[in-house]
Amino acid sequence: MPIPQNADYARLKELVSAIIEKQKTEPRYSYYQHEQKEIDALVYQLYRLDENDIREVEIWFCRRYALLAKAQGVWAEVETKYADYFERAKLILEKPPGYWHSHPVYTLIAEGEGHKLDFKCYLAVDIDGRASSKSVESVVSEIAAFLNTNGGTLLIGVEDSGVVTGIEKDLPLVNKKNNDGFEQKLRQSVEAALSPNPSGIKVAFEPLPEGVVCRVEVPPQLGVTYYKGKGDLPDKVYIRDGNRSIALEGRNLVDWTLRRRG
Repeated sequence: MPIPQNADYARLKELVSAIIEKQKTEPRYSYYQHEQKEIDALVYQLYRLDENDIREVEIWFCRRYALLAKAQGVWAEVETKYADYFERAKLILEKPPGYWHSHPVYTLIAEGEGHKLDFKCYLAVDIDGRASSKSVESVVSEIAAFLNTNGGTLLIGVEDSGVVTGIEKDLPLVNKKNNDGFEQKLRQSVEAALSPNPSGIKVAFEPLPEGVVCRVEVPPQLGVTYYKGKGDLPDKVYIRDGNRSIALEGRNLVDWTLRRRG
């Protein structure tokens, strides 16, 4: 597939020419730490590769050209960049195939995070079991992103790597210290932070040997769902972008909002 001859194409030619000129005076010039990074980014953009596509390309390069990837430092970068992915792959391979089909939640975990699936360890606490407003914001912003995109499933009590942690650390800090109190805390947090208050969100609890996982099914909503800003801070709009959620700002927010409202 040919590269479109636009401004990015012209920039690619400039970068390649720069590499050639620098190598004339310094044959061992480490272009892969400089121009090559911008070249890769431009090519990914030209061919509209998403995060999953880019990950597959970069891992393939390391496997196909292992010695070169190690010599250039690409191998170490990929290992760090995709640490969660490799940890999840290791977790999946360690279990027998039937394990991942033994429960619907395991099947979702095996799929990995994506456009309509996300994992969160906790609702309202940190790793040490202390109350954490950041955890609440992280959960509710994901729900807002699903509402503003195509809906999706949020599993609370699961690490990004796919390890099941359960919701037990949250229970001491919710009413009744049980699943009902957890759901109440979740719904109250959503109602307090999002405008308008969304409808149709379903909450279920899945008991697994490793712990209880809270499964939140979020339907897409018409219009725009805002995450209310605190104090003088402006409201935010989150959307799902591949396997992550992002807050729209500036012109991107204006354009998206106009499209959303038709």
